[in-house]
Amino acid sequence: MSKSAASAENEEYERVRGQPFQKISGRPEWSDYMTMKKQAGKIAANAETGYSWGETTGGTQYGLLADIIGGAEYKVITRIPATDYQNTMAKPALVDATITSRTTAHEREAMTIKQNELVRLWHIRRGLHRGLSANFRDALDEDYYEELEDEFTGYRTVKPIEFLDHLKTEWVLLDTKAKKKMRDGFFVSWDGNANLKRYGKELTKSQKELKTNMIVISDDEKLQWYIQQMYDDARFDQQHMTDWEAKPEADQTWAEATKYFENLVKVQNQYNRMTNRSNANNHDTKVQTTRLKQQKPPATNSENTSKI
Repeated sequence: MSKSAASAENEEYERVRGQPFQKISGRPEWSDYMTMKKQAGKIAANAETGYSWGETTGGTQYGLLADIIGGAEYKVITRIPATDYQNTMAKPALVDATITSRTTAHEREAMTIKQNELVRLWHIRRGLHRGLSANFRDALDEDYYEELEDEFTGYRTVKPIEFLDHLKTEWVLLDTKAKKKMRDGFFVSWDGNANLKRYGKELTKSQKELKTNMIVISDDEKLQWYIQQMYDDARFDQQHMTDWEAKPEADQTWAEATKYFENLVKVQNQYNRMTNRSNANNHDTKVQTTRLKQQKPPATNSENTSKI
């Protein structure tokens, strides 16, 4: 192993170990599993790698997230085909096997540089796996992972996703209580001073994540909850909301709603900058004439069909 490759692996290991999971005492619950999965996913997504399957055509980088959630779920979140993801941890050869006696010096140099980079990326990936393996074992009591230990290699060859799959299939239960808790967790209120565009993206992301666990938040429910947040925030007055409600039914979609309210926020922020007002002051002084008091998710699908 070259010094640069060894250094890259150790640096990645230390980066991961610097972000430990919260200790879970006793048998983990489904919520513990989901929390660990999200934290591991965030750590992996920030790994500095250059795999083609770690980046969308638009340039959004997901690092090694696929190593945590698997190809199928990865496709749902990133739209990167599951077939593009390579889950093998076979170490690349130190020398490109396609180099022959006919390979020119220039070609040989370029191919060697490329092969060295593949080796370096593999070591970063192994550093991530080593670090997460240690994080999982530190967070869990031994009873909940000891079956994964190999007689000779211990936990060295156990992938992060295997720790999570073992928890999911052997120890945690997605029962009615867990499903309700996860579903209720979708309905997060919007802080009027927070970024509205990001809030909308987080709702969509949460909707997709829940779907992978067979928990369905319909598009209508998501839209209804979003509009309710707009009603509940003082920055939008009666005129703003009645203009929205006056739109044709066909135009009252998620795309149109986010576009409409994000544009209102943009205009308000521009006005506040021009008048030296803060969003907080605007939020506190503006009179809300139409305001919903309810702050809980819809209880049934039938209730979700009614318009706000």
